[in-house]
Amino acid sequence: MYIDFVKVTPAELERASDDPELAAALIGAEVDSEVDSGPSGEVGKAWAGIEYLLDEAGYGFEFLMEGDRIIDEDMYCVDGWWPGLVSEVAARLEDLPWERLSAHFDAAAMRAAKVYACGAEGDREFLEEYYVMMRAFFKDAAASGAAAIMEFSG
Repeated sequence: MYIDFVKVTPAELERASDDPELAAALIGAEVDSEVDSGPSGEVGKAWAGIEYLLDEAGYGFEFLMEGDRIIDEDMYCVDGWWPGLVSEVAARLEDLPWERLSAHFDAAAMRAAKVYACGAEGDREFLEEYYVMMRAFFKDAAASGAAAIMEFSG
């Protein structure tokens, strides 16, 4: 199970909200967005481990519940994130650098909690890589007033 974000304009999100095929094309980069792509929005399999660490740090965050608008959920989940939510998430993540978040990493506890794709000691570096990318994505998207489309697929 993977989670990825793509930065889009609010107008593109509006059009994609009514056209799941356009949303899929934007996600797959088959259609050029009107905004500079900027940092990668790939969260990949790290999403559950990041979510776990954010919860442990008291920042309660659920990738699958945060989106503003469901675009398509027939084969997988595609959600739209309006600029206000993108900015809110960017601000929340800005307040929590990896160094503070990683203090909550506990491989044994993550295994016991059956956190998807996590629980080995080496996962600390794996989670750091994707968390740092995710923070950069949201910071860049918020700074440009962009919206985002999130894809959750398997």
